[in-house]
Amino acid sequence: MSTVPNFIHQQLEDWKPYSPQLAKIAGGVTGAVLLGYLLEQGQEWVELSEGQIQQATGLTRKEQEMACTALKNRGLLTEQLSQGKRQGHLEEGVLQEQITQFQQLVFSAPSPPPSHPQTDPYFAASRFPSRTSTTPNYRFEGPWKSQEELNAFHGQLLEHFKEEGHPRPGDAAFYEIDRLSKGLLSPYWEDFQQGHPMGTSQQVQREWEVEPGVPYPAFQEERVQYYVHKGEPLESAMVKARFDLQNPKIAQVLWEGFLRKCDRLAEQGQKALELGVKTPYLPPSFSDRKSLSKQSVIEKLQALQPPPQLEAAPPEEKPEHPPDLETLQNAYNSPLGRSIIARQIAQHPEWGYKIVDGEIVDLYPF
Repeated sequence: MSTVPNFIHQQLEDWKPYSPQLAKIAGGVTGAVLLGYLLEQGQEWVELSEGQIQQATGLTRKEQEMACTALKNRGLLTEQLSQGKRQGHLEEGVLQEQITQFQQLVFSAPSPPPSHPQTDPYFAASRFPSRTSTTPNYRFEGPWKSQEELNAFHGQLLEHFKEEGHPRPGDAAFYEIDRLSKGLLSPYWEDFQQGHPMGTSQQVQREWEVEPGVPYPAFQEERVQYYVHKGEPLESAMVKARFDLQNPKIAQVLWEGFLRKCDRLAEQGQKALELGVKTPYLPPSFSDRKSLSKQSVIEKLQALQPPPQLEAAPPEEKPEHPPDLETLQNAYNSPLGRSIIARQIAQHPEWGYKIVDGEIVDLYPF
């Protein structure tokens, strides 16, 4: 018999066994390890400290994020912020329900093997029988009461994943419905049943947000101005600021510094009021900014365009004066100009000229 287990118990005091069944419920090995850690705490809300979890389980920061995501997607974990600390609540009722469903699935009575027709004694059976069985007119079975309700749920899922920018919204909607058909919980279905927008139950409002995903305007503007002062263009500064505030760990540190700055500004303002200053100074990021819209921008741009100018009327044609008789006669006497002058006199009878016996005569001398 191997002595390795005894050696491990002697050398590693905090050695713990591993349950592969729990990994299937928790969405993977990392999820099972974090789930076991939460079960051992025995508290309703457990502080999700990266250092404590890594010391107790060995999970890295990235593995902890993956594990939290897996547990939240399965409805096993709920997060909140309390006094600037991230806490997690293990949904024990959901865990018990999923363990029961898993046990029923694993230990259900096996179906009898399919009966094979007697093969021809002269022709051997195929060595590679088909193992793919198909069910005609297959339909998903789940908590929905009708096909119309399923179609409505599927449509809202598609729109949600499109708005979220999912690379394959159709596949994401399919897998969510497939999970429901297998008896697993889905926060999207809860949102659908309660008439809330998809993903509402999964949104966590942080301390620095006026609503989930929307930080305080002054807080965001302060970060934008930080990048502007470093020489970034305004558009690039806004992108970097929003990226920072979407990361909870970065935003938490920035928020603590922002609160300290606000407290310092408040103290300076109180002293200024005591000295008789009517309007204490506040940075530009604290001033109200009018929200922009596409229509307001279009109206401003149209106001900058010059008004259309009326087309100028064509100049009046001045009456053409007939050429001098002597000039025409001299040109007519040349061999090259004879035919040209004769043609012009014929085309312009208003001149009052006529050729008679090789001479140009003025018909209206007076």
